[in-house]
Amino acid sequence: MLSHDMVDRWNEIVPGLRAKASATYSVVDQEAFAPQPLSEDLPRVVLVSGVVSEKKGQLEYLTKVAPHLAQTDIETWFVGDFDPEHDSYARACAEAARPLGTKVRFLGYQADMPALLARAHVLAVPSRYEGLMRSMIEAMSAGRPVVSTDVASANEMLSKPGAQAGMVVPIDEIEQMAPHLIRLTEDEDYNRQLGAAGATLARTYFDRAVVVERYAATYRALIGGKSNAKALQGTAGAH
Repeated sequence: MLSHDMVDRWNEIVPGLRAKASATYSVVDQEAFAPQPLSEDLPRVVLVSGVVSEKKGQLEYLTKVAPHLAQTDIETWFVGDFDPEHDSYARACAEAARPLGTKVRFLGYQADMPALLARAHVLAVPSRYEGLMRSMIEAMSAGRPVVSTDVASANEMLSKPGAQAGMVVPIDEIEQMAPHLIRLTEDEDYNRQLGAAGATLARTYFDRAVVVERYAATYRALIGGKSNAKALQGTAGAH
């Protein structure tokens, strides 16, 4: 699976799964998502990535978080498929954003995520369900802190002791994101501190050679039988 937290959460659904599972993180293109200096342009931007859909939590963010940011001249940019004409959830998001005027932008699908992360100060993840969110680990690689709900893998990625790369809030208390996002757009030293920690973690865990070797170890263990599979539990992936 994509993280140890995913293994633990699935073990609650399928008892005994933990003893049969390993965790291997995803690859991030370290060149494309290299650390970038904070943009000096205004406005300050919080980026929210993902198709506009109920499981991604954009509507709750728009009603409980974005208004607080707008009051301090922070913009939220939503990047991902957005079809309010045909999708009722997207339409509800568009209606919720209307009172916030230019403080909220729906950019639709965008191919150049590195450029968007370079322009943003922080990534927000308001999701209700995730595995290991790709934009989260790409933001870490790009040196951007992340504020996330407590979806699978969030604490494992962002709350490592001595290497904090962001903040995690309860899924049902999404309003707690607002003060963290405001601080991370206003306190640039703090932003850089967390962003640098994330970039270091990304180089350690999401490097192509490291991840490919872990997958290779998984296949070797499966080919080798049960004895090697047991040994795999401590080698494929790392806390």
